Amino acid sequence: RPKKKRWQRLVLPSLVAGTLLGCWAGVGKSGASVLAQRGKEDATVRLLVLGDFGRCGQFLGTVVPFREAKETKREECENQTRLVPALAAAAAAIHAQAVLNVGDAFYSDGLASVSDDYFRGSFMDVYDRDRFPSLDIPWHGIMGNHEHHSANISCHLDPALRERDPRWHAYFEGSLLFPSVERPLVEVVLLDTTPSAEKYLNQAGAKPGDTCEHPFSEQRKLGATPANPASWQIELRRQLDLLEQRLVAARNRGVPWLVVMGHNPIRSNGDHGDEASLVALLDPLLWEYGVAAYINGHDHHMEHQEWIRCCEFRRPLQTVAGGPVVINEAVDNDHGEWIELYNAGGVAVSLAGWVLRTDSGYPDRKVDEEQMSLGPGEFLKVDCEVKDGSDSVRLVDANGVLVSEFSWGFGLMSNGFSVGRYPDGQGTFGQPMPMTPGAQNAVPHQGGPWLPKGAPASMNVSGWLPAADSRFQARRPGGPRQRMHYLTVGNGAGLGHHASPAEAEESGGGASRFFRRENGFASLEASKDALVFKFFDRAGLVAHEVRIPSQVS
Repeated sequence: RPKKKRWQRLVLPSLVAGTLLGCWAGVGKSGASVLAQRGKEDATVRLLVLGDFGRCGQFLGTVVPFREAKETKREECENQTRLVPALAAAAAAIHAQAVLNVGDAFYSDGLASVSDDYFRGSFMDVYDRDRFPSLDIPWHGIMGNHEHHSANISCHLDPALRERDPRWHAYFEGSLLFPSVERPLVEVVLLDTTPSAEKYLNQAGAKPGDTCEHPFSEQRKLGATPANPASWQIELRRQLDLLEQRLVAARNRGVPWLVVMGHNPIRSNGDHGDEASLVALLDPLLWEYGVAAYINGHDHHMEHQEWIRCCEFRRPLQTVAGGPVVINEAVDNDHGEWIELYNAGGVAVSLAGWVLRTDSGYPDRKVDEEQMSLGPGEFLKVDCEVKDGSDSVRLVDANGVLVSEFSWGFGLMSNGFSVGRYPDGQGTFGQPMPMTPGAQNAVPHQGGPWLPKGAPASMNVSGWLPAADSRFQARRPGGPRQRMHYLTVGNGAGLGHHASPAEAEESGGGASRFFRRENGFASLEASKDALVFKFFDRAGLVAHEVRIPSQVS
């Protein structure tokens, strides 16, 4: 066995059994403890950040395909390896101490076992230690939703993987202290966001009205069923409690810079968009305990958002009814993506040349491919790609005239429900309702009384926010931080579809300062005076810099 390098001998084990011991050992679902990179004492921290990169791993002409050949995309395989020289050059330039992996390192169903060839094909060979010595540093990673697809998700955390490559460290949750435990300058708190995100917490069809079965194993182990959503509610509350304990411990340690890393975005203008459950339940904790930045992947682009207010829900744009043909119902969840049209007039309307157009950069959907005309009182369901989280859909006639529009904020598209007009063809979109594609809309569902303040009333439609958890509903923190930075770095290989926001528009207290749909990565550099993030493009050039001064601001 090759002789271990000094950092390999000194890094604390990533799996430590036990319970919370002071401020140094806290066990979560993974058994992961507080872990730090112990190297030479240094006055600065220098890390690289990469996510959503495990795309087959084409390397030196060899392609390790996805398990499902139909999902293999050669361009994405090539994008993963094309980014490596720039990543290695940046690591050498800043003398990087470690890499932070924000999840989805192995598409599309994670690793099957510790001996899975994917580990070599998507990690070891691509980021080769001999060819790229600057990347021969610890890689600290969390679980993404694609790791959660694995029937054996715990194998990603197995120390046996470090026998294959000693750089690999993976966690469900935990904390990383840099540059050392004795003198921490930065603490990175790790969070498993997949069970907390609206789209993924239903990991075994665990919401009323949802009959979908998803290939996530963890919630099945907890006994989640459509009739028993309590299992994931318990898990979500446990994670929030544990996160708060870690944030309290970090504050008590007096660590100058506190960063939280999760796979799913809180704020994003990408394909998945803002995550309502994380805005409602996670965001308040970050503001209260002085977290400087939240880092995520999941959306496949680079983005920096800066917010000056906590926990604000973006409001949907005013809808336009138009007529006589109107957008009458819409669905964007695990049951599909579709728009329903309704003719509220008394005569048939030709649909020749009509299209459905979105803000999310998808191609126009030609309505006349489904049907050439729509009779009075008739409904028409049209499959149409829209952006997760929030989007705007416009129905445009053959002359380019806006006929009808529907815009929604996140939190409206709950599994098992649609959003539509009631009665048909009248007014603006209201509460979620049972899905009725191609038929008369049902009576809207009425929300309950236990929502987070400011949240859309639909957030409790399928019971996915923990009832009676008043700590998170009522919390409006007056903590030390008056602004937060949200950084998306989920473009290590595949790219999303969403186009760049037209401008850095202030919306609900926040603005997108930088957005680029291009393969890239980021760096985190910290001193006692400032925390600096840099976004790098595929050529290794700095595309955007975020500098956070050291002050209670």
